[in-house]
Amino acid sequence: MSVIARYMQGHICPPSSPFLIMDLRLLLHDLPSEVLVSLENLSLDDPSVLLFQPVIPPYIRPSVAHKIRKQLARTLSAPGSRGDYEHLHKEATSRQHDSGIYTGLPSLDNILRGLGGPCIVEFAGSTRSVISTILLHLAVHHLTRHSSSSVLWIDTTGTFDGSDAENILESLHSDDKLQRPSVVKKEEEEALGSSLPVDPLDRLQIAHSVDTSELLSVLDLLRTYLTTDQTSDTLRYVIIDSINTLFSPNLSSTSSHGHAVMSSIMHQLSLLARTFVFTVLVSNGSVPTMSHNPASSFCFSRSKPALGPTFTFLTDDTIWLTQAPDNKLLPQDDPKADLYIAEHIRSRTKRSRSWTLFCVRGRILEDGS
Repeated sequence: MSVIARYMQGHICPPSSPFLIMDLRLLLHDLPSEVLVSLENLSLDDPSVLLFQPVIPPYIRPSVAHKIRKQLARTLSAPGSRGDYEHLHKEATSRQHDSGIYTGLPSLDNILRGLGGPCIVEFAGSTRSVISTILLHLAVHHLTRHSSSSVLWIDTTGTFDGSDAENILESLHSDDKLQRPSVVKKEEEEALGSSLPVDPLDRLQIAHSVDTSELLSVLDLLRTYLTTDQTSDTLRYVIIDSINTLFSPNLSSTSSHGHAVMSSIMHQLSLLARTFVFTVLVSNGSVPTMSHNPASSFCFSRSKPALGPTFTFLTDDTIWLTQAPDNKLLPQDDPKADLYIAEHIRSRTKRSRSWTLFCVRGRILEDGS
């Protein structure tokens, strides 16, 4: 062995090992075998030495060294990806999975048209039960139209009632002249197999969260589930009812901690929605104002969305719900029905400032015009 080779073996190159020799043979399989043997004899069998050694040994031709380094770099490096291609791919995936937000009520769906995709939509108003009814209609209507989708409902107040979802499903099937799948015995289920119709409400998942720490735990579990499980139904909606009960106790005019926690959680929700392409729907309460709500088109609207101006910039769209001062606009004077106004008061990317009338009879939405 030459003096230079002995110098490199003792001072620059690490001791050779069968593992490194095997790696080098696999990485440089296109090189002639005599070249590989020569590299091993000179203890140049470590890929890191060949890649990052600043000085080329004098007994290796520069063209050969350049070829070896180029092939090693191509084999060991990750495949390149252009940012604009990734952005266009995400937009195409978002449009492909964007089925829109629909309740099944034409008048209400007119102002919801165009919403959906990876975004956060806020439903705010003074009557929380009406907001919950609208969100439940959105969830059940979507599950009946898309058999491979699922919805996650995060209940923060402990007031979720499965019978309300049952009644909404019955009303939707009645309007569509459809029959809901009936309960069958176990023997009949085994005989029918995959042809058995599935209840849409089986794909409505319920989670409970009474504070921000529990909500963070739910979001961590959701991220793990969406990352590892690729065989289940596709998640299309995450509904939080209601968001102000989680954040309001922590908000203070003398401390920014509550606002920081709220901003952090909402950014996590937005990131999850963009990563896994689903829509986040949140219900928010209201606080009284000295005069009418400037974002509303009606002077009798004497309240505004809760959680302050910080929350305004943490959502993509805001739907404002107000109870009409009387029921005279109803087609028939019905004491069991209440008339409401839905306004699309704010949007980051779409046209807003539209409104519509609808009425609520119990937990069922009806057209108000």
